[in-house]
Amino acid sequence: MVNRCLLALALGGSAGFAVGRCATGPGLGAPAAAGVTPAPFFAGAASIAITPVVRPDGPPIWLAGFGQGRAASGVHDDLFARALVLGSGTHSVAIVALDLIGLFHDEVVRIR
Repeated sequence: MVNRCLLALALGGSAGFAVGRCATGPGLGAPAAAGVTPAPFFAGAASIAITPVVRPDGPPIWLAGFGQGRAASGVHDDLFARALVLGSGTHSVAIVALDLIGLFHDEVVRIR
């Protein structure tokens, strides 16, 4: 089964997520050899808002883009982390998309 910890870790450890067993059958994959039971295929997906809190009395949230030294004055749209995890018993892969400009190297190393 898909490692639920991987999905929770990919989304910051506190996201609600759904894990389901995908259907298999004729037309949905290669037929199994005689006497062989195909491994189940699992998929999980989730998203969580990662929008920082912007408060006048709080720490500044610095903006990227044109100019330097600009702090956010509010939030127009939420930022999200989204993940898709696919697995087949012994192997799994996670695809994670973050609404971010980039990550610092130390963060990338910690995530890996």
